[in-house]
Amino acid sequence: MKKYFILIITLTTLIACKKKVEKTSTIKSDNVTKVAPSEEIHLNIISNFFNDKEFEAFFIKFASDSTFQKSRFKFPVKRTQIDNNLNHIIRKDLTIENYMFFNFKENINKANRLFNDIEIEVRKNNDSVHYNITGMESGINTDFIFHQEEGKWLLVEINDKST
Repeated sequence: MKKYFILIITLTTLIACKKKVEKTSTIKSDNVTKVAPSEEIHLNIISNFFNDKEFEAFFIKFASDSTFQKSRFKFPVKRTQIDNNLNHIIRKDLTIENYMFFNFKENINKANRLFNDIEIEVRKNNDSVHYNITGMESGINTDFIFHQEEGKWLLVEINDKST
């Protein structure tokens, strides 16, 4: 979470470094959808990839409601990240005690306004969804893994390979 907090502060500090923004382009295949940079990424664009109304409703609420989001983390959430020297992948699981709300729409739009290189890729399998945020210039590369358990979508893993 410390890394996310630092990223948010950095993005907020650098807000004056805006670049020209392109229109959104969406590329779809059977189980993968990519959203290229846009002026503003809306939650319905992010979540409505597979005509899965159940996941769409879940994700919109998960991305914007801190209480709901916390209730849909399967604690401890497995979290991996690259160490400060960029040498090793380390595991630092998220517990309920170190939970911090991640506002997907706000954070992604801030990063996109700064670097104009954010791509979102969503891959859906039977009972899981991989939601990957990447940006070449920004160094962002984070994969959020959701599983459906007993009819509920839960965040079970975060793989952060951001540099």
